[in-house]
Amino acid sequence: MKEKTPNIVLIMCDDLGYGDVGFNGNPVIQTPCLDAMRSEGSRFTRFFAGGPVCSPTRGTCLTGRHYSRYGVTHANQGRLPVQEVSLARVCKEFGYRTGHFGKWHLGTMTSDVRESNRGGPDHPEEFSPPWLHGFDVCFSTEAKVPTWDPMVTPDEMGKGGYRWGKPGTQFGTYYWNQKGLIVDDNLDGDEDMLFDIDVDIAEATDIITDQLDRAREMRAQCTEFIASCRKSHDGEDYPGDYSPINEFQEITGTWR
Repeated sequence: MKEKTPNIVLIMCDDLGYGDVGFNGNPVIQTPCLDAMRSEGSRFTRFFAGGPVCSPTRGTCLTGRHYSRYGVTHANQGRLPVQEVSLARVCKEFGYRTGHFGKWHLGTMTSDVRESNRGGPDHPEEFSPPWLHGFDVCFSTEAKVPTWDPMVTPDEMGKGGYRWGKPGTQFGTYYWNQKGLIVDDNLDGDEDMLFDIDVDIAEATDIITDQLDRAREMRAQCTEFIASCRKSHDGEDYPGDYSPINEFQEITGTWR
């Protein structure tokens, strides 16, 4: 019987050290959700970052290639070429539905609207959003957002109290969906400062739920198909050990 296809969840965090999670023994920082994923999935402990900063590392994880080969050598430099074979594209070949949620930083989201670090008509050559690289669903931002209220410039941000514009004004970046449109709903910050996590998880939950519904519908259709296959042209049942039907049942029987 075929094994079930595993879920693949790749989480990348800037400046997250090896010892900054609970399952690696951190006595202070609590990461119960990550700990649960660790206990229920596979764990790989021998690996190396593809680059010293954000964008090259992200591109290397998605393509398996050294960043000098696709031209993203530093943060806010270059873009991921659309001809690169991404992890998302490979997964789609095996029937996966893919999604990107959060920071992209491998190209701009728009060549029309001035936003974030490089987006807009000043850098049209840097346009390379995730939906051009095999991601079916997107809730993505080019580079960065404040962690409290992602659409509003905070009073202070960064070491030394550097300001990113006038406090209380629009921060200058957006979230984008897979249609290349600016997301304009459910963007108010939360007092608990966990907005980004809450919204990203909500978006990811929607795509997972939709995928489960599609799988249940497909299973029902397959069950009906099997029942019809058991009848020969003259209305008689095929033998119960008819191998093509049994093989099909074994395959579909792995779905949950």
